[in-house]
Amino acid sequence: MKKKFLCLFPTGEDIVLVKDVGMIPYYLFKEGYYDSYISFYKPKEELPYLESELQGLKYIQMNNYFNHELLNIFFFLIKNLFRFDVIMLFHPNPYKILMANIIKILSFNRIKFYFKMDTDHRVIDQKLDAQSFGGRIKQFLCKRIDLFSAESQDVSSYLNEHSYYAAVKYIPNGCVLSDNSSQNLRKNNVFLTVGRLGTYQKDTETLLEAFSMICENVDWKLLLVGTLEDSFNNYLKDYFQKYPWTVDKVDILGPIYDRNKLNHIYQQSAVFVLSSRYESFGLVLLEAMSQGCYILSTSLSPAKDILENNKLGTLYPIEGKVELAELMKKVIQYEIALPEAQFPYNYVKKNYSWSIVVNKIASYLDHKTISI
Repeated sequence: MKKKFLCLFPTGEDIVLVKDVGMIPYYLFKEGYYDSYISFYKPKEELPYLESELQGLKYIQMNNYFNHELLNIFFFLIKNLFRFDVIMLFHPNPYKILMANIIKILSFNRIKFYFKMDTDHRVIDQKLDAQSFGGRIKQFLCKRIDLFSAESQDVSSYLNEHSYYAAVKYIPNGCVLSDNSSQNLRKNNVFLTVGRLGTYQKDTETLLEAFSMICENVDWKLLLVGTLEDSFNNYLKDYFQKYPWTVDKVDILGPIYDRNKLNHIYQQSAVFVLSSRYESFGLVLLEAMSQGCYILSTSLSPAKDILENNKLGTLYPIEGKVELAELMKKVIQYEIALPEAQFPYNYVKKNYSWSIVVNKIASYLDHKTISI
């Protein structure tokens, strides 16, 4: 009988099922490592991706008895104390780590815990020092956790050297690869971004400002896909008034939830631009590359991991609209040679398929034992 793996993400929505939250338990099941489950507050009827994209992943609805996430998780685990072998949680903090230690003791160390940190370079500003009395206690508790992982090499290295977390492993996110042949894609003169448009994190304004500097009298367009912040509508109104030549060159498509439609947009776009101020990983980079896009990205740690030592993208400084404009200009003037679509696709397939990612997770969980 296979061991049972459970991902607990109480506030989960349908969309996170096709991201790391759903993909990790699903691919651990698909690749034969575990019998996998996932649990949200949402009723199953509000999660259509379970049936359309993640067949075989089992669902358990979590009750929100206490209107407090940690208490609900603790009660759920007590209620199902001997039902699961591995529990996956996100965003560790001292309270979650203490709770995990209590559950491990109550289960006679039968249950393993995996914390996916889902954090970015801002973690450096947090007080995670292991030298204080409280830090040593936290370090002791962390050593009893079976696996911590971070999504970028810089962050995992920092946590291992300067925090109370124990042996944080570098495990990037993965990507679902479509069956479409990338070598037959025909790219258009399109810059594309996908994300929560107008949020501070995504810094869509820098992208738009950079595009306004180079798009006059050229046959390139900018496509924006994603939800729009209310305040961003006011910015856009002012933007088009200030740069009237952009009106016919910037298309705002809004959110696209149909994966086939979104992939079609990736496939038609020559360049994907990530303008974020911070990201724990930036899954859209892999999605775009898997559909043959060249990447222009802010110099974030995960982007460095993905693009370093290859010719599949270029980095520029955070909030660097002048530098981004210069790179976009070089693309337009053929000073940057865009790779044929199959090369970024093959790179993602070789290094970032979910099958490869979950193999690392399963290996760490299966080969590490913790004693209490």
